Amino acid sequence: METTASRSTYLLVFLFFAAVLASYSLVESSLFTLTEVEVRGAETLDPERIRQMSGLVPGESLFTLDLGAVEERLREEPRVASVRARRRWPDGVILSVVERRPLALLSNEGTWLAVDPSAVLFPADPGWKGALPILTGVDAGTGAPGSALGEQGRRLLGLLSGPAAPISQRASELHLDEQGEVILYLRDPVRVQLGRLDLAPSRLPVLLAVLRDLDARGARPTEIDLRFDSPVIRSR
Repeated sequence: METTASRSTYLLVFLFFAAVLASYSLVESSLFTLTEVEVRGAETLDPERIRQMSGLVPGESLFTLDLGAVEERLREEPRVASVRARRRWPDGVILSVVERRPLALLSNEGTWLAVDPSAVLFPADPGWKGALPILTGVDAGTGAPGSALGEQGRRLLGLLSGPAAPISQRASELHLDEQGEVILYLRDPVRVQLGRLDLAPSRLPVLLAVLRDLDARGARPTEIDLRFDSPVIRSR
């Protein structure tokens, strides 16, 4: 005669196999297979290219998708700063992309590259030329999209961000000469001598104050030299 313990064991075994069968049915069910990949956040990137790079294939089960691998593949695109992949039940995946924001441009072997605030290089959009300042006199390193500028390039780029960010809106070129001194060309056009790279950051607040004063007076200088105790301004 079966004991209560035996009946409980049979019941547990039955429930276990029922759960396994139900799980298998869900995984294989057409109700939870991938039919749509939605791309969010793409601006310069082609959403269809992002879908292709993701490696997602219609018909795959949403239960077995490796979304970590999907994110890893998309991070190989140099223009992608970050990405998040998540399931959208019952039959979709959402790819949320954050593109790199260009801070400046750099020419390398005839190719224009953009540089983001973290000094990472990535392919430049044709429409950015003329709208962003150009870095010159610095080594692009390997120049490979996804690589980063060297130390000097990072420091030069840093002059366009932070408290002095308004400068980037007026800058056309930021040059590091052979003596290690920084020359800033504004769109006006005005040539600004900032001096040594290590001293240039401390001179940017002075430049902002000088420009505000000149703008208020309607003055149109040709050159501003900040290498001395007092700014030297040369006008037309």
